[in-house]
Amino acid sequence: MKELSGSPAEYEGRLVIVTGELISVDAGFRRLDIFDQNGKVLMVVNIEQLTMSQRESLLADPVRRVTVNGRVELKNGQLTIKAQKLVALVNHLSE
Repeated sequence: MKELSGSPAEYEGRLVIVTGELISVDAGFRRLDIFDQNGKVLMVVNIEQLTMSQRESLLADPVRRVTVNGRVELKNGQLTIKAQKLVALVNHLSE
């Protein structure tokens, strides 16, 4: 994700796959923020076009990491990924 944030115009319109820590989901389930620990990058992901059940799955399980497939967009100079697919990586704690 560090490459994306360093030169976002280069990636505009391209399909990307990114994985990161889920930081926040907005109240309307339209956007989320993910953080890449290795690159120290915070990224905005637009999830409006996903079904409500796909979006609600973020709250159903203890999701800490997600993988997003989507297209890179620049809005007001801010890099956003418009998600086409979202995979929640669920952490199961051993008892």
